[in-house]
Amino acid sequence: MHVPTVTDEMLEKVLQAAASPVFVEFTEADSTVSARIRRRVEVTAEEFDDRVIFLRLYVDENPGPAAQWRVESRPMLVVFKRGREIGRIGGDVSTETLSDLIEKAITADA
Repeated sequence: MHVPTVTDEMLEKVLQAAASPVFVEFTEADSTVSARIRRRVEVTAEEFDDRVIFLRLYVDENPGPAAQWRVESRPMLVVFKRGREIGRIGGDVSTETLSDLIEKAITADA
């Protein structure tokens, strides 16, 4: 599944308006690890596409949200629900770990 790329302004609007959990992949273009995670996020998005909004934000082009949400390393995967952070995980994680993070966000009270 294609994960849409957003800008900082678009991300803020989605976080404020979304009724579903929002999964944001904070990434950078020139990283081997980020490239691997992008593929895993796309696979995971296929599994949850009817329950979660998936977005990709390139930090090198949009540094504001990374600073706002204290994203200090990339890739960093953050799940939001009703505009609040529910969970995050960074680095070279498996699709199973991504799925676990999303499942927790779906069932979490926010």
